[in-house]
Amino acid sequence: MRPFGTTTSIVAYEALSPRWEQALRLSWNATQTSQTTPSISNSSTFQYQYQALQDSGNNRTSTTVAEGTGSSTTNTRTVGLVWLAEYDLPTGQGIDFKAGFGPALTWTWNDADQNSTLISSDGTPVNAASSSASWTVSGGLRGSLGLRWWFVPRRLALAGEFEGGANLGYTSTNSSSNSAGNQILTSGNPTYKYSYATTTTAASNAHGWTLSTASYTCAVGVDAYF
Repeated sequence: MRPFGTTTSIVAYEALSPRWEQALRLSWNATQTSQTTPSISNSSTFQYQYQALQDSGNNRTSTTVAEGTGSSTTNTRTVGLVWLAEYDLPTGQGIDFKAGFGPALTWTWNDADQNSTLISSDGTPVNAASSSASWTVSGGLRGSLGLRWWFVPRRLALAGEFEGGANLGYTSTNSSSNSAGNQILTSGNPTYKYSYATTTTAASNAHGWTLSTASYTCAVGVDAYF
């Protein structure tokens, strides 16, 4: 069991020879990232209705720029399965060095929500929100370097491993956004009445292949041998 590090892992070993082992590792991790953006802007085009006191209504189009703050929260979860052939090099004093290589399969998915409260130059509150979700399934080759310290000889060891490699994966991303604003203004001579209410919604989907060469993890825990 490797509960510490960038991932939490469960590892199963089998001895192939006095120096070689095969290892099957199941790992997972979850992270949440929150961010506040102190200054953002949003440009909106809207249609408003104006009406002079002595005239009938008509429609016109205008643009407003809104500014304010935004916040976002992103949740990322990863599950990985790796098979490694590992070479064990004892160095004395109960310490072994290990090196391994093998194929890996990784599944990653995340979801993100962004919200903002903006005020336009004419005092209009504009609320904007967006969300996205994506998943990636990838396979590749991994290499590992590790260190094992036997505190119960040949039975219990404190172990840590660093693992990295290249992945080729397929990614699917779905996103949506919406914004809304409304206001009534009066101006001009003679007096004109302007009013508008907007709601904008957009959605997108993207799919494609990705190549990653910077996929690294480390895990530390206690290994038991029987």
